[in-house]
Order: sequence, then structure tokens, then C-alpha cells
Amino acid sequence: MNLADRIVADLSTAMKQKEASVVGTLRMLRAAIKNVEIDKQRSLAEEEILAVLRTSLKQLTDAKEQFTQGGRADLVQKTDAEMVILNAYLPPEMSDSDLDAAVRAVVADVGATSAKDFGKVMGAVVAKVGGSASGGRVSVVVKTVLASL
Repeated sequence: MNLADRIVADLSTAMKQKEASVVGTLRMLRAAIKNVEIDKQRSLAEEEILAVLRTSLKQLTDAKEQFTQGGRADLVQKTDAEMVILNAYLPPEMSDSDLDAAVRAVVADVGATSAKDFGKVMGAVVAKVGGSASGGRVSVVVKTVLASL
């Protein structure tokens, strides 16, 4: 079962079990996916759905920061619950050692010699690891490896 079908099936199950928070979160995700499909005028591939999912999680993270600064503990809890629901649809994260090895391999392939090559290395690593590691984690590892050259 692909990711889009899994989201729809889980939404249906949550509706039957009257889980309002799960229903609301999955409807939000389905709407975001549908909006991108309308923009692109086609169904989305698995990687594109994962990109929409990551964007939604990033938006929730930003909202959580705002709610924390505003002293809205109730909204922080709601946002945390939504993030837990959405995180269940992400593939498992790549381990730190695997990510480090991937970055070192790309640095060798690209021939990077200094921090000036950050953009080239970053783009190649993100393409190589796909959705297995967040951009933030990749960035930290790339900076560390390039600094050690």
C-alpha cells in the first residue's frame, strides 16, 4: 500500500473510531497533498507526498515555536500531538554513522576541498539520501566533514 492510500485508510479508520485529533490532522495533510496535486495537475509520486509531509511538519514546528513564545501551552500540546501523528508516516531516519559515511562518499566524489563547496556537497547528499535524513541533519554533518578537510 502506498503512502497516499495508507493516509486515506487511516483517515477512514480514525473517522470510524471518532478520533477527532487524528481526523483533523489527516484531513489537513490530505488537503495539502490535494493542493499540490491541483497545482501540478497530476497525482503525486511517493517522494512528492513525503515532501508535502515534511513541509507540513516544518510548518507545525514553526507554529509550535510561536505558541511557546506566546505562552499558549494548550496549542503547544495540540501541535505536538499533530506532529506525532504526521511523524508516523515518515520513513525511519538514517543513522548518524550511515549519514556521515554518505557525506564522506559524496565529498570524495565531488572532489570538495573546503567549506566553499558546501552547496555542491549538500545538493548531492540530499539527492543521495532522499528522505532518509532531514536537511538540518545533513547540513550539520556536511559542515563538520568540510571543516575537517
